Amino acid sequence: MREIFRNSDSAWVGLYQSILEDAGIPTFVYNLGTLQMPAAGLAVAFFPLPIFFPTLCVLSDDDYADAMNLLQSFRDAPSPVDVDWKCPRCGQPVPESFTACWNCQAERSAG
Repeated sequence: MREIFRNSDSAWVGLYQSILEDAGIPTFVYNLGTLQMPAAGLAVAFFPLPIFFPTLCVLSDDDYADAMNLLQSFRDAPSPVDVDWKCPRCGQPVPESFTACWNCQAERSAG
C-alpha cells in the first residue's frame, strides 16, 4: 500500500478516490474521520495536523505510477469556462449554459 494524496478536505480525497476506482485502481482511505468536528457539548481532541488528514492510498505499489499519472492528468485538464453571451433582444449578459435569455426568454441566436 502506498500513499497517493493527503488533504484536510475529505471531499478532495473522495473525488480522487472515485477517479482511481473508476479507472480500476483499488484504493484505501485512512484517517477519514479524524478531522470531523465533535458534536456540541462533547469534549473531544481535534488534531489539525497533516498526519491526521484523510489519506488516499493505492493498495498495490504496482498501481502507483498509473494512479499518479491519472490524477496529474485530472489536475492539468482545463476547467470548463462558461462564456456569457449577450441577448440579441434585451442586451443582457446570459450564462453560456442557457439556451434562452433569463430576462426576456429570447432564444439564443445561432451566431
